[in-house]
Amino acid sequence: MRAVNDGDETVPTVFVAGRPHVNPEPAWVRSQLPLPRGPAVARV
Repeated sequence: MRAVNDGDETVPTVFVAGRPHVNPEPAWVRSQLPLPRGPAVARV
């Protein structure tokens, strides 16, 4: 994380497809997740 965020460890960072994304919007992160399989799952 430090290498991606200029030494900062508190910035939210996620890796998607091997690429870091610093402080992404929550909706974008959710859109990157695979759809659940099996019984319907309620999303909050």
